[in-house]
Amino acid sequence: MNILLIEDNPEEVAAIRKTLTLAEIGSFTLVWADRLATGITRLGATSPDLVLLDLSLPDSRGLDTFTRLHAHARQVPVVVLAEVQDAPLGLEAARLGAQDYLLKQQVHQDPVLLGHVIRHT
Repeated sequence: MNILLIEDNPEEVAAIRKTLTLAEIGSFTLVWADRLATGITRLGATSPDLVLLDLSLPDSRGLDTFTRLHAHARQVPVVVLAEVQDAPLGLEAARLGAQDYLLKQQVHQDPVLLGHVIRHT
């Protein structure tokens, strides 16, 4: 499975990589982009099976982050990773076409949750 992670915080990237390993999703390749523009560019180069998307990036914030990505990747499932305060935005992104949204805190506390969402995309 090819996963594109669009997240600007290197510590969060390391934590998500560890969580993916613990989630028992099988073999995966994780490609990281720290900006939305970089992530959009990598869509074509990596042909991801799934995108994990942070909504708060240096070059985009909030729902605009999802809608801009989704315009370039309608056929690729996108799982929004939200902070607690951004949960309403995650829910709205799901309404607009995201595969799902998860709170980052929940993902790190329960790797099985992330595995479950990935297996059902």
